[in-house]
Amino acid sequence: MPETTSANLGADLKRLSDMAILHYEPFIKQIESEKISDITEIERLLDGMFDFCYDKKMLVLYKRVLRKIVYKHYDVAKRHIDAYRDWYED
Repeated sequence: MPETTSANLGADLKRLSDMAILHYEPFIKQIESEKISDITEIERLLDGMFDFCYDKKMLVLYKRVLRKIVYKHYDVAKRHIDAYRDWYED
C-alpha cells in the first residue's frame, strides 16, 4: 500500500472537492432559476455542500443558495450560516 503523505491527502481532498463542485453546480443553477424550490430538497443540497465549504469555490456556491433562500426561508438560511460560522470560522 502506498504511503499516505500530507501532500497526497491534500491532493485527494482537492480532487474530491472539485468533483463535488461539478456535482452540485447544476443544482445551484436550478435553484437560482427556481426549477428547484422545495425547501426540503434545498436543505438536503446545502447539507451535502457544507462538508466541502473549506473549498472557496464551494463556499461561493453555498452562499449563492443562501442568498436565494434567505428572504423566503430565513430560518433555514440562518441555521446554515450559523453552522458555517461554528464549523469553519475561528
